Amino acid sequence: AKIEACSMLTQMGDDSKSKEKYEEALALYKKALSYNPTSVEAKSRLDNLSQDMVARYYNLGRTYENENQLDSALEAYEKAYIYNPNYQDLADRYTRVKAKLQGNIPLRAILFFVNRSSQLGMETPMIQSLQTELASKSTSKKFAMVDYKKVQAVINEQAKGLSDSLNDSLAMDLGRILGASEVVVGEIVSEGKKSNKFIITARVLKVSSGDVVKEIKISPSFNDKEMADFQNQIPGLAKDLADKIVKEGWF
Repeated sequence: AKIEACSMLTQMGDDSKSKEKYEEALALYKKALSYNPTSVEAKSRLDNLSQDMVARYYNLGRTYENENQLDSALEAYEKAYIYNPNYQDLADRYTRVKAKLQGNIPLRAILFFVNRSSQLGMETPMIQSLQTELASKSTSKKFAMVDYKKVQAVINEQAKGLSDSLNDSLAMDLGRILGASEVVVGEIVSEGKKSNKFIITARVLKVSSGDVVKEIKISPSFNDKEMADFQNQIPGLAKDLADKIVKEGWF
């Protein structure tokens, strides 16, 4: 049944592609592979279409860039990035256009927080909240934040299933792909035996050298009532981190 479903979805993908519904076709090919990961046909279709999409958006971006339509060029390059973030010329063009639009303002990116605490899943809302806080502070035009969705797309492509390998070396590679000059990585652990105390560490790394620019830690604790509504505590933690990051003059 799974093989039949894979074949049917692959055919549906072919139909969508023939109608130039490329995003829909990609989704169908990926779904086909979820039913039968060893399908050579579905894998070939997906790889070929991905390459076509990279070329399509890359060439479109170059056309817009040559015409000095930088907003449109950046949008096209970002779409191409999702399909092949390892394409060096694409990365260089994206960084150059982004810098022109931002007036050579440094780019910053929040990459990942490794969660070793008792609160499973808190790393994602922590990153999202920290992104929101730092993006609101970037209105000073001293720096610009790489879009959260773009960061996650690149991480998912480059580090899928590599939670044990979310280290500084990977952070440098991701930072270069994203065109960021500095990146934020962090760690969340429970303090002691109690699950209501945490140590949250955030580090800013310079992409060009791998040096740790600065490291801060906060050690929040919560009562039982606050722990029962823990998700609503995360934005406050992110604000504390963001305030300290900016106060230290990192960004």
